[in-house]
Amino acid sequence: MTADEPTWPAGQPNRTAISVSPGADVRAGLRAADERLRAMLLTYEERPGEIDEALGAAAAGAGIERTLTGIFRLLQEQVYADDSPLRLDDQDAWEAFRWQREEFLGFYASALAAVETYREVLQAHPEVLRKLRPGSLKRLRSDVHVLIGERTACVAAFREFQAKFSSMLTVLAPVPRMLSFGTNAAISGGS
Repeated sequence: MTADEPTWPAGQPNRTAISVSPGADVRAGLRAADERLRAMLLTYEERPGEIDEALGAAAAGAGIERTLTGIFRLLQEQVYADDSPLRLDDQDAWEAFRWQREEFLGFYASALAAVETYREVLQAHPEVLRKLRPGSLKRLRSDVHVLIGERTACVAAFREFQAKFSSMLTVLAPVPRMLSFGTNAAISGGS
C-alpha cells in the first residue's frame, strides 16, 4: 500500500470505491443554503429587530438579499440548467424540480420585493422621526406601526421563500437520516 492510497476504516485499504453521484456537490450546496436560510429565519422570528441590523449591514457581509440572490443563482446555474449534474442522477426528480421553477420564482420575487420595500421604509424612518413636532405621539405610534407592519411582511415573505425552498429540497436533495439505537428503540416502543 502506498501513502497516497485511500484507506477505509482503521487503516484498511479501500477495496471498493464509494460511488459519488454527479450532483453530490450541488446537493450539498443546496442543503447548506437551506441551513443558512433556516438559521436566518430563526433569528428574525426570535428577534424581529435583527432584520433591521441585517439590512443595514448587508453591504458588509452575507445579507438577506445576497443570500436570496445566491440561492437564485445556484438554482439557475446548477439545478435548472439543461446540463445540470442533478439531471444525470435522477431525471424524474430533476424534471419535477424544473416544473416548480415558476412557482419558486414567484416566492423569490415576493421575498426580494418585501426586503427592498422594508429597507426603504427602514431608511426613511429616521427622517420621519426628525420631522415630527414635539408632542406628536399619535403620529409617532402610527409611523412605528407602519415600520413594524413592513418588518412583519418582510419576515413573512422570507419565511415563505424558505419554506418553498426547503420543501423543494426534500425531493431533490434529501438529507439522509441516521437514527441511533436509542432512537430506534424509542420509535419501536422498546427500551
